[in-house]
Amino acid sequence: AQVARIAELEATVAALRTELARSRRPSVGGTVAPSAKQQRSLDDIENELRAATVRCLAGDPTAEADLEKLDAVLKAHPDFAVRKSAARAKWDADEKPKNLAALAATRGFVPPDVAQSTASKVASD
Repeated sequence: AQVARIAELEATVAALRTELARSRRPSVGGTVAPSAKQQRSLDDIENELRAATVRCLAGDPTAEADLEKLDAVLKAHPDFAVRKSAARAKWDADEKPKNLAALAATRGFVPPDVAQSTASKVASD
């Protein structure tokens, strides 16, 4: 629970930093940067990415540039880091028992006193 909370807080900080950096840039490409209200949702951007992917696979020569632009917009979105961090925290929590078991198994391959052992002692064990 604490790991998930830390990940959530880190995601919030990342989102705030992104928004702060965006707000310090008064114009993007000669136009005023969108406010938080005007900004497209992640779902809207992802839907546009899917549509551009379909166009790209159909052979539209302009779709590749659109894909790159939309990918940059998606990654710069303040909620993207929050969503990504939340997914990572969920994965960490879901996989923790398996990871601890794998760590224990891995540690079983190396004797705990390996730093104080000699080659002959390791060979005899």
